[in-house]
Amino acid sequence: MTLTLIIVWTGILLSPPAAFLIASYARKRWPKAVLPTLFGSALILLVIFAALKLDFTLTNAVANGTVLAVSYLTYCYLAASSWKIPIKLIRIPLAVAGIFPIVCGYFFGTFGFLGLLFMVSDWATPPYLAAPMSVNVSCEQTLWGFAGNSGYTVHLYKQWKLVPFVEREIAKAVVNQGESDPELSCEDVWRNYLKRP
Repeated sequence: MTLTLIIVWTGILLSPPAAFLIASYARKRWPKAVLPTLFGSALILLVIFAALKLDFTLTNAVANGTVLAVSYLTYCYLAASSWKIPIKLIRIPLAVAGIFPIVCGYFFGTFGFLGLLFMVSDWATPPYLAAPMSVNVSCEQTLWGFAGNSGYTVHLYKQWKLVPFVEREIAKAVVNQGESDPELSCEDVWRNYLKRP
């Protein structure tokens, strides 16, 4: 098992009980800190979601796995805290909706471990081809595949010297070799990117 898989798997299995313990302990020991902690947790999830939506990632798979585990712990903390909302009309729908991703996480962490293994392996496997396209843009080709279908994806990433551990995907092209898609190289995707309006 790779370190990234261990981090993600441990996060999936241990985050829910840890979050419920933290939420319970915080409510008993530091009741005044509960509301700021909830807002802070929601802000952390919002920032991570916005970064993902804008195609920002970290350059290291272990760091990405750690961010995933921390964000899941944060989500579990919010879900655990929803059980303490005094208004039943709000508490029950939030608690039921909040528990669904946790149940899915436990499924993938136990019975669906093989599926989790394939997902994390596809995501954390180093690219089979990497090449610089310009001073601050690099290209990576990653393989993917599942039963009866396979191919590769060509990614263009922009990096910044001030934050070298952060990159943003600026272009992507998926080649499905099972459907006889035309082959694409880094240079092809780079040319298409430069031609965009």
